[in-house]
Amino acid sequence: MKYSSYESIQGLCDQEVADLFECGDAAERIWAAWTQGIRFGQSFSSTFSAYVDIEPNSGIRRHLIVMLAGFWAQEMSAASHDLNDVRSNHPCQRLLEALAKFDPHERVRATAWKHLIRLQSLMPYQCEDGLSDCSSVVRKTIIESIQPGSFDLPEEQLGRFLQDSDPAVRTAAVEAWTTCQSPERWFSEPFVRYVEKETYRPLKRRLTVLCRIAHREDLLEDSLQSELPSVVRSQYLPMVRN
Repeated sequence: MKYSSYESIQGLCDQEVADLFECGDAAERIWAAWTQGIRFGQSFSSTFSAYVDIEPNSGIRRHLIVMLAGFWAQEMSAASHDLNDVRSNHPCQRLLEALAKFDPHERVRATAWKHLIRLQSLMPYQCEDGLSDCSSVVRKTIIESIQPGSFDLPEEQLGRFLQDSDPAVRTAAVEAWTTCQSPERWFSEPFVRYVEKETYRPLKRRLTVLCRIAHREDLLEDSLQSELPSVVRSQYLPMVRN
């Protein structure tokens, strides 16, 4: 490591900063990216895209994605016309989509999806590739990034999220669903089936609260009579009877 801090490379010329992308260590490459981005702004985005594509370190690729999304957002905010072209037909979009679908590291894919969703206000049906990702980190990030008002899902799709193997994804789906609905609409048929079967203790506790808010204590009674593990029944039985 030749340089000890971000400040220590600020006196370098543009070529010396660019050289750090090839010969610098991980920290120096991040500092170089921020330096180039600040110096060149939007004009740096095409060169910057090439750096994202060849960077071997997943943590640095995530940093670069954040900056790339910033270039794209800045360009959209400055566009006085043809905003749809800047939003949906832009080199930054194409690179983020490629990283979201094909990057080998789950957290890079998740970061790319997060920024695609927020910059384009994507709906769940537009994120099918990510929602089918083998990584629960990616699936959870997508659910959390979708605007709450956009999570009014068909029953089949909601049921799919509530049946996810990872409780973190199920928790994200529960929060997204109950945020976008009024309490009287929470307990659709797939949601009722899910409440009766959930066994993950922190999530079961959350569902208990939701049942009480929506005046659906009957579902708690039913779930306690089902085939839940005895430790879960014993923990929630006093909550229902009080």
